[in-house]
Amino acid sequence: MIDLHCDTLLALHSHGCVEGLRRNSYSVDIERMHACGMKVQDFAIFVHFARTRDIGIDPWGYFHDVYSYYSDEMTKNSDLILPLRKFDDIQTSIDSGKVCSLLSLEEGGIVDGKMDRVDELFRLGVRLITLTWNFDNCIGHTTSDKREEAERGLTPFGFEMLAHMNEIGIIPDVSHLSDGGFWDVARHSKKPFCASHSNARAVTGHKRNLTDEMLRALAEKGGITGLNFCPSFLFDPTEEQLNTNTAPARIEDMVRHVRHIVDVAGINVMALGTDFNGIDGILEIEDCANLYRLFDALGKAGFTDDEIDLVREGNAMRFLKEAL
Repeated sequence: MIDLHCDTLLALHSHGCVEGLRRNSYSVDIERMHACGMKVQDFAIFVHFARTRDIGIDPWGYFHDVYSYYSDEMTKNSDLILPLRKFDDIQTSIDSGKVCSLLSLEEGGIVDGKMDRVDELFRLGVRLITLTWNFDNCIGHTTSDKREEAERGLTPFGFEMLAHMNEIGIIPDVSHLSDGGFWDVARHSKKPFCASHSNARAVTGHKRNLTDEMLRALAEKGGITGLNFCPSFLFDPTEEQLNTNTAPARIEDMVRHVRHIVDVAGINVMALGTDFNGIDGILEIEDCANLYRLFDALGKAGFTDDEIDLVREGNAMRFLKEAL
């Protein structure tokens, strides 16, 4: 399997790094990745935490703080996991009985208009950048329910950064990016791009989900979208469910989104982007060890074994080969 997004690093780091990546009480750890057949797991360094809490460090410094923890965990667990810096590392990890870790940055605004920071991120092993989070930054504008705001796209620096990312081999991720920004990336990216954790807006009208037109454009560029397990991306929870964190992330809703996305844009655009440890609610699939439940449900819904294999890993593997 290949999962394009989890926030397990945030969960571990924000709770004092008491637990580690090898074994922990969250949704993703190395031992369960091995047990479930995970080939590549994206670990996001989510930096907005530094903006919303008084932790005495700026977001760029916070990234380096979390990166230091991540790097130490990679070293301590090098017998079981290998960082992904180039596509061939995936086969190397398979041949050596390891899993592969794709490091990403969620909220690219910490580069602060400085291209040398993009180069530093690449040097440190970041291979995917979620361009914006839930606010505008130096790269572009975020998603919005207001049409005028949603149509705003990349900034001049954002276009330059996109071209540079294409050149050096960092994947542009449009999850959280405005509709206008999506279309800017679709028109100007020289390589395939992804929506690492976004679903279908026609099924659930969340602003972070993709329209049918976006899904088709993503497919035409050779890109993929990762199925997000967040309840409000899967259906429309009630206010009470949201306020009490009791909204259910149901497998039947996941299957509805997969079916729609495949019907609209083809099987080759569909992948996984669970958002484990970055979502609230009651999860029918609570960790990576239980992802088989989704594939079983897809089989019962009429998807063939070959189609399920593409969702599980085939599409993401092809994408990573072309995008890195």
